[in-house]
Amino acid sequence: MRLFHEAARVAFTDLRSSLSKLEEEPSLQNVRDLEAIFNDFMRSTAIHKNHEDKALYPALSASIHTRMAHKNYTPSLELLVNGLTEIPSFSEEHKEDHEAVARMQSLLQTLKTNVSSKEADADTVRASLGELTQEVTGWITFHEEHLQHEEKVMSPLMKGIASTLHMKVAIARTLLIVDRQGTISTQFPFVLSKLLRVKDWFCPMTKHKYSNLEILVVYINCFRMMMDNEKDYAVIVNIAKQIMSKEQWKEIQAYGLGTVK
Repeated sequence: MRLFHEAARVAFTDLRSSLSKLEEEPSLQNVRDLEAIFNDFMRSTAIHKNHEDKALYPALSASIHTRMAHKNYTPSLELLVNGLTEIPSFSEEHKEDHEAVARMQSLLQTLKTNVSSKEADADTVRASLGELTQEVTGWITFHEEHLQHEEKVMSPLMKGIASTLHMKVAIARTLLIVDRQGTISTQFPFVLSKLLRVKDWFCPMTKHKYSNLEILVVYINCFRMMMDNEKDYAVIVNIAKQIMSKEQWKEIQAYGLGTVK
């Protein structure tokens, strides 16, 4: 879940870059390029929000209630109480996010129509591009603040979400229950391709700094633990091999990730 945030930050850069290119040259090809980047990002973001709303938030809230009932105030009573207050606000932010995405989709379609039309003049195109730029820029700021909000509240709480590895894997598998097909065929390749460009990542749970290939190992291993049979994990392996170079996959295999546990 946390690594999706890192992938999203790479995608923010891609979105800004594509938008900047479009502002320099508002051509139909550049509109289509932005549209492809935008749609790819939004599909994976929608899956991520679904994971959180339907699986992670309920699991974390239940864990907090259990800890408080047993007077296990890990990491602290103050943070647990704050978590119960803040977690519902994340879903509210998701609703705002969804509305913003709908506005961006509409503005993008308007711009595409104007750029394609022989009747629309340069001022009309510039005006629609300006509206889209403002909306996209505002959304990136809003979404980055949302990610930071989640991380600030949830990071200290996640370590106590389950007392055993078996319980942690069970919680992770609920993500597949929420949207198995989307998680495997859409979100996994999206995140993996973005993580290839992340140089360093500090995990708040393990307190360890991962670099380059180690980040990919962590992400792929999450899916290996979620998969309960060789056939399903083979799908993940095939997708990873298509995205990564042969040399990179060879290194991944050295970590024992070529087959399911």
